Amino acid sequence: MAHLGNMLGKTEFHLFLFCLFFLFFNWPLLTLLEGTRPASGFLYLYAVWSLLVVLLAVIARQVRPASPAGPVTDTTRK
Repeated sequence: MAHLGNMLGKTEFHLFLFCLFFLFFNWPLLTLLEGTRPASGFLYLYAVWSLLVVLLAVIARQVRPASPAGPVTDTTRK
């Protein structure tokens, strides 16, 4: 699992994911859905979009810098 964590922070992996999801939402793959029911097209778009959001959240959580002081607390309010 540590190897996956190292890979998530690499710029090359981000570029690969960009190209992969660009193809998922591009014309050639979307035309494959023309002969199917409309519900399957919506399901495809929802599944791909959800996967993209989850991957972006995992990458953002992995790449963010660790705070050495711990959580930030607001002490200015009284």
